[in-house]
Formats: sequence, C-alpha cells, structure tokens
Amino acid sequence: MKLDATYLRIQKSLEALNARIAEYERKFEWIVDERDKFGYKDTQFDFESLDIEKIKSNHGKLLEMQNNLKKKVNMKVEAMSDKVEKEYKQLIEKRTILEEDKLTITQSIIELDKKKKKTLQKCFTQVNENFGKIFSSLLPGCNAKVQ
Repeated sequence: MKLDATYLRIQKSLEALNARIAEYERKFEWIVDERDKFGYKDTQFDFESLDIEKIKSNHGKLLEMQNNLKKKVNMKVEAMSDKVEKEYKQLIEKRTILEEDKLTITQSIIELDKKKKKTLQKCFTQVNENFGKIFSSLLPGCNAKVQ
C-alpha cells in the first residue's frame, strides 16, 4: 500500500516535471537545440561542476540589488518609451499629410489667382469695350477708353 502511494506520488511528480520541461521547451527554443550538450563536461551545461549554494547566494544578492535599483530607476520607462515612440510616428505621419495638403492648397491658390487675373482681364476688356460703345453712341465721332 505504501509502495503504491509512493509510486503514484513519483508518477505525478514525473508528469509535472515532464509538463514543465515541455513548457520550457516551448518558451525557450534554444533548449531543444542545446539539449544534447546537457550534463557533459567542458560545456556550458556541465551541471555537476556548478555550486548550487553559491548560485543561490548570488541570485539572492542580485535580487536585492535589483530591488534597490527599482527604488532609483523608473521601471516603467520602457513602456513609456514605446508609447512615446508610437506617438512620434503618428505625429510624423500627420506632418507628412499636412505637408501634402499644404502643397495641394498652395497649388489651388495659384490656380485660383490665375483664373482671377484672367477673369478680371476679361471683365476689364468687356467694360472698356462697352464704355467705348456707350460713349461713341452718346457723342458720335468720339471714343473713350478706361485706363
């Protein structure tokens, strides 16, 4: 009975470890590529030469250092930087659109000025002609011009 309970506990632990390994392999693709080097001497994955207590101690020191730095450094800067960069790109796009619109408006103004001058010239010519006709009909033999 104890043996069966121990066997089931070990079986569950093994399943949990296999699930964790599969999760790590999905999360960190390099594990699949480097798995054949795990546990061999003179590789970066020589686990027997590692001093776990020293690593745990160093990990604790690094966490403490990180916590101290969190008080001095704004950890949200990266997210803020991404937001500002996105806003910058949007502003650049808007500026480009505005410059294109400005060019279009300037061209329209130039065309309207040309049409205005042409229309004014036509109107002036027509008024001058009509004024000459009216003046010559009122005073035969005379002519007049608008200048």
